[in-house]
Amino acid sequence: MKTELKLYNLWYDGTLECKAADVERWISKVPDGRLAVDKVTPSIKQYNMVAAKPIRTKTECAPLDFSWDIPVKYQDLDLQEFLMNKLMKEDHNDRAMTKRISRTLSELKAYTNEGLLHMLKCLVYVVETFVDQEVIWGVGRGSSVSSYILYLIGVHDIDCVEYDLPFSDFMKMA
Repeated sequence: MKTELKLYNLWYDGTLECKAADVERWISKVPDGRLAVDKVTPSIKQYNMVAAKPIRTKTECAPLDFSWDIPVKYQDLDLQEFLMNKLMKEDHNDRAMTKRISRTLSELKAYTNEGLLHMLKCLVYVVETFVDQEVIWGVGRGSSVSSYILYLIGVHDIDCVEYDLPFSDFMKMA
């Protein structure tokens, strides 16, 4: 269900939007009360005073849980070593290689700062499983093609360094 964005719009796991007037209808369908709002408006405050499942703001919502079970081989994976090995298999001149190494290390730092290393390890596992099982997937979509690390892992086939796509397009950094 998509509605016109307004101050009263709510979201649930990034997939559902509804107006404040529809809160009571949707809150009963949301497991664990994981409904959140951008702003706590007067109508939301009033609802929270009497509701069994109060509506939280985005900042009060629980962080994403990236503790997915993956084989130990991938849990113990040294991502920097893995990525450098992938990078060294590519054929580039010295100047291009320096740029690619720098890009890889700066992206890896950003992923680390965001607490996303386990997610990257999961992606390595998924991609290697796809390759082993001969599963076909797309060449890339949206801003994910702005990540050189995702390219090295094999998530997409767009060399963002070659096309000079900024990583900030993917991570939404300033």
